[in-house]
Amino acid sequence: ATGLGHSQFRLRLHGDICRIELGQEDLPLFWDQREEAHTRLAALGFPYITLDLAGLQSGSFDRL
Repeated sequence: ATGLGHSQFRLRLHGDICRIELGQEDLPLFWDQREEAHTRLAALGFPYITLDLAGLQSGSFDRL
């Protein structure tokens, strides 16, 4: 897991955009952790960080 307590997640990279995909059940928990997630990902060099509201979807890497 990420250290934030999520068991299923995926980060999709689109240039300088980092798109977070989580299972639907994790979306409410993540909302409370959004600032910490932003801080961690921004420290890795991502100026744009998004949350995919459709949730975790296998094989969706080319949807953006």
